[in-house]
Amino acid sequence: MKTYFYRQWPVRQKWVWFARPADEAGVDLLNVFSYDDVSAPGFKKKMGWTSIIKIDQDLDLIKSKFRQKFIVEQLEKGERKGIVVKQDNNFTGFYPLYKNFRALKKIARDRYAILKREGILFSAYHEGEMLAGGIFIGDGASLRAWVLASKRLDIVSGPERELVGQANRLIIWAAIKYAKEHGYQLFDLGGINPDS
Repeated sequence: MKTYFYRQWPVRQKWVWFARPADEAGVDLLNVFSYDDVSAPGFKKKMGWTSIIKIDQDLDLIKSKFRQKFIVEQLEKGERKGIVVKQDNNFTGFYPLYKNFRALKKIARDRYAILKREGILFSAYHEGEMLAGGIFIGDGASLRAWVLASKRLDIVSGPERELVGQANRLIIWAAIKYAKEHGYQLFDLGGINPDS
């Protein structure tokens, strides 16, 4: 379980990740992210789709389950082209990318101070330029994609757009490897649009 407060005067909000819903005193608004399909008194349930990878498997086995003709090829091409992914704290460098991506997608931005304080950032660079980044949230057992952003929407087509796509996939792969190395049991891709 991971928790944090989000204060927006006069409302005291709390977020709880990876836990069952349960009421809590002293909180005006409580948001609970749970893998359990439960209805709890006082809570409004919202359901969504996601993909989850069990991390107790060997990394080669996990990779073998990816689409070989697309995902694995994209990972290999990105590595050959020199994309470097780091688990770093370059939140200052990621912010303009995140802000622009959200604006182009017409998606509201989260409070960045919370993302920075609670998240684990992976950044993808090519020749020193950040192409993409992903902030993940974890509790030691589950690691979930929280916020992903890239230069994908800035580029209409061509080799640069493909490079950004490869950077995005390498970020997910780096986060999966990080989860494995740090003893997580589940990796959550952070949601799926069921209509896609």
